[in-house]
Amino acid sequence: MGECVSKDSDFCYWCGERLLGYHEEKIHSKCMPLYQAYLDKVKKELKEEEIKRKESIDKIEEITTENKESEKLVIKPWGKYETIYVGSGFKVKILTINPGQRISLQRHCWRLEHWLIVEGCGHLTLDSDRGILHTGNSVDIPIGAWHRMENKQQTPLIIAEVQMGKCFEEDIERKEDDYGRV
Repeated sequence: MGECVSKDSDFCYWCGERLLGYHEEKIHSKCMPLYQAYLDKVKKELKEEEIKRKESIDKIEEITTENKESEKLVIKPWGKYETIYVGSGFKVKILTINPGQRISLQRHCWRLEHWLIVEGCGHLTLDSDRGILHTGNSVDIPIGAWHRMENKQQTPLIIAEVQMGKCFEEDIERKEDDYGRV
């Protein structure tokens, strides 16, 4: 849009004036203010769009922050979790899986998790691997890995969970679930 005549015409794009012999890659001096006004208008519109986009992102973050505060203790069909700390790019929770219960076979697209068994014994599924974790054991769950923890004991299983990445509860895809949430 930096020229004032098209290749098929010898008329100025901006003012419509006939430009005999004018070089088509340059802007007609009479039209420079029109061209500059056009550029200023486009820049202003782009800036306004950027501001609107930023305001939308800020609103989402504000809602997410409000949700973080309201989700401190959440009761689930398998037990409960408590959010104990939220930082920039990470979240710390305490999960309590009741005896005879298990969480869904799930994965996350935006976060990885680190689980530390604080109390009890859990049966872990991590993709195609299975194992038993005891108090003091930990496991890293990569982004996109299918995982599940099951408590086959008679006492609650307590896990310290550290999420890293984009930590929001909607980042969950369930493959199997005992509670009909697939």
